[in-house]
Amino acid sequence: MTYKVLVTASTAAKADVEQASADGLELDVRGDTLRPDELAEALAGKDAYILGGVETIDAALLKAATDLKVIALLGVGYAGVIDLEAATRLGIAVTNAPGTTARAVAELTIALILDTTRRVTALANATKAGGWPSFRAAGLAGATLGVLGMGTIGARVAEIAHTAFGMDVVYHSRRRKPWIDTRLNARFATLPDLLRSADVLSLHAGLTPQTRGMIGGSAFDLLSDHAVVVNTAEPELIHPLALRAALEQRRIAAVAMDGYYVEPVPHPAHDPHGLLALPDARCLVLPRTAAATAEAFASSLRVNIRSIQNLLTKGTDPNLVNPEFLCAPRWHL
Repeated sequence: MTYKVLVTASTAAKADVEQASADGLELDVRGDTLRPDELAEALAGKDAYILGGVETIDAALLKAATDLKVIALLGVGYAGVIDLEAATRLGIAVTNAPGTTARAVAELTIALILDTTRRVTALANATKAGGWPSFRAAGLAGATLGVLGMGTIGARVAEIAHTAFGMDVVYHSRRRKPWIDTRLNARFATLPDLLRSADVLSLHAGLTPQTRGMIGGSAFDLLSDHAVVVNTAEPELIHPLALRAALEQRRIAAVAMDGYYVEPVPHPAHDPHGLLALPDARCLVLPRTAAATAEAFASSLRVNIRSIQNLLTKGTDPNLVNPEFLCAPRWHL
């Protein structure tokens, strides 16, 4: 049996489409910036949906997609992207692809650490505009990297920062990681201690009701005025108004974010948070490009395809995030 699958992401390679076809899946590959009406049209008649764009999937859209049985994310984070409660209630399975993008995200995190501490983008733009700016940066050797969330990505970032640049590592996570302590001579710390210690704060925590806005006014009070914050996890980990105040009052040096609170981003004049109008040297924003490598895309797609096959034929998968979907009436008719 052939299952119809919508893919919203960068164009899949021909080999990926051919492999999916051989596996019994018919891929309909679209762009990654579909309007809600375009997405609703594209989901009609689809058995599954591989989500790699900037769509937000609400209850109304899910209810209208009457044939949809599986949503698979090209990545990990689904909080704020999918109405998981509605999907479960409607009997739609949701899966992700943990581990497939870790290397790509870690690499971009390191790039943003270098960019914010050396002001690469800001200096390049100023030079191309006819200037010859003067800026003396502090080196990374001996500086302290504070890692919030020592999962797979956080650990990769810490290892690169320590072994390649000689940074000291301090981290806060749900659980202490003894192997990190030993291998990187890292120090497990409370969140306040982490913030006070960090020259560079790198965020890798998952977005939950408890972590939303956790980097707010009190956190910025603890960070030093030379600290830079790099967020390749979820924008909402940082409270936007507190961030703006910290930047405008120069209580931190800079922030770099992969993704934004409003996506796609509005014109700076219409930004409700007032961050997009700040110069790159203070606030650098990228369009969720951390996981956008050919290797990460192919790996995530393979995992998603396998998950879709498992769920449509067996009703379960190791990467399933809402096993309660099987309680919905549609699976008991």
